[in-house]
Amino acid sequence: MPFKPSPAPEVHVLESLIVFSRVKVAVWHPEGACWQVSPGLNLSLGLPESWGEWSSDAWSLLLHDDDRANVLAALQSCTDGQSIKLVNVRIKRRDMGWSWFNCNSFSAGKQPVLVFDDVTIARQDRAALLDSHVKLRGVYDAAPAAIIFWGKEGRISDWNPMAERMFGWSTDAMIGQKLVPILIEPAHYDAFAGAVNFAARGHQVGQVTCRSLKQDGSVIHCDWRTVAIYGASGKLSGLLSLVTDVTDMIAAQESLLRAKEQAESLNRAKSEFLLVIGHELRTPLNGVLGMAQVLESIASEEEQTYIQPILTCGRNLRDIVDCVNDYTSIDAVTPEDVREAFDPDDLAANLLDQFRAAATEKGLALSATLAASVRLSGDRRGIEKILRIFIQNAIHFTKNGHVQVTSATEGGDGAPVTLRLSVQDTGIGIDAERLPNLFAPFSHAQDVKTRAQGGIGLGLALARKLADRMQGRLIVSSELGVGSTFSLEVELASI
Repeated sequence: MPFKPSPAPEVHVLESLIVFSRVKVAVWHPEGACWQVSPGLNLSLGLPESWGEWSSDAWSLLLHDDDRANVLAALQSCTDGQSIKLVNVRIKRRDMGWSWFNCNSFSAGKQPVLVFDDVTIARQDRAALLDSHVKLRGVYDAAPAAIIFWGKEGRISDWNPMAERMFGWSTDAMIGQKLVPILIEPAHYDAFAGAVNFAARGHQVGQVTCRSLKQDGSVIHCDWRTVAIYGASGKLSGLLSLVTDVTDMIAAQESLLRAKEQAESLNRAKSEFLLVIGHELRTPLNGVLGMAQVLESIASEEEQTYIQPILTCGRNLRDIVDCVNDYTSIDAVTPEDVREAFDPDDLAANLLDQFRAAATEKGLALSATLAASVRLSGDRRGIEKILRIFIQNAIHFTKNGHVQVTSATEGGDGAPVTLRLSVQDTGIGIDAERLPNLFAPFSHAQDVKTRAQGGIGLGLALARKLADRMQGRLIVSSELGVGSTFSLEVELASI
């Protein structure tokens, strides 16, 4: 950039003020055909902050091509004794960028003077603001939700195209109209007002889902989210609502709820049917078993070989009926209905006595390690049923070896007690692939080995439902061909 230092003009108050305040001034000297430039103007162009002298040619090169004619017109107006204001004069900086100036010209004696106001940053800010406005307007117009601006008095000041499509009214028709009651169904006035007041009281979102009205009179369900808009003074200036049509979503939810209620009704009907059938089956089944037992007592040895299968099958069938009855009736009972005091060790010992004959018949050793001799309060019958299922399965699936029952507790002294009951056997074991679905109903139907041992696979499913009811958990570890351990852990109150 052409520049050379120039001696300062004769110092006087005005020149001192120019230097001190960094006023951007250029003074034309006709006799020297040059411009004397103030330190402030040089500084804004990236030059040393001192008085400078620019030649006419240099000045012409620094001006933007589109602004050169305006500057020449300003000089001519000064020569004619007039003044003129120039805007958008661009001067090249030392870094080759452009600075924008607003420029006033006047004549000081016979010397034209140009006074510059640097508006580069202001123009950049304005351009950025305009760009931001354009982008925001694009988002506003393309938003998939309705956006509504409305004043403190409740009148709509603007809304976007989605609001037009959602409610059916044009923007022109709705500007100045009150949002309530045009868009809100009367039954939801209070709920909507509550959400709006919540938003207006603080910088929070007021949310409400209510029935809203369209231009054609139809009703849609809308989710309204409203925020307060505050002015520069901090006072409430209006409200903005973001509105989403949730009619289809609510219809889907209602449809799912109806389907759920229907499924629950069908499930209750099925359970009631099974309970009735189960109880009806027990009466003739008990009669058959009773008569078979009578015949067994008076039959010859040969005749007993025919009666024994009847008793065995009858007892198995009775166990199945009992299991189905228990499984279908469990949902009708709450934990509070079955809470009672009991001693876990006494419970386990009584069950061992009941199964000792069955274990002896198969040549199995049935033993126990009981260390939970405390009084607890909980679902005694549910715990007994789970332990019975564990012991029954252990004996059923074990050909050689033993079945051992253990009990233990943790906690106490005023705190809840964790009871753990386990049944360990040396039976056929369970394949690791079957463990995840072991407690699913009728899981035996999917496994040839266990199906060959008998049973319908409801026992462990019943145990899981009982454990869930008392907020306990079932734990199983098993190795195929080695044996299995089934455990129940449940938290109970000590008494």
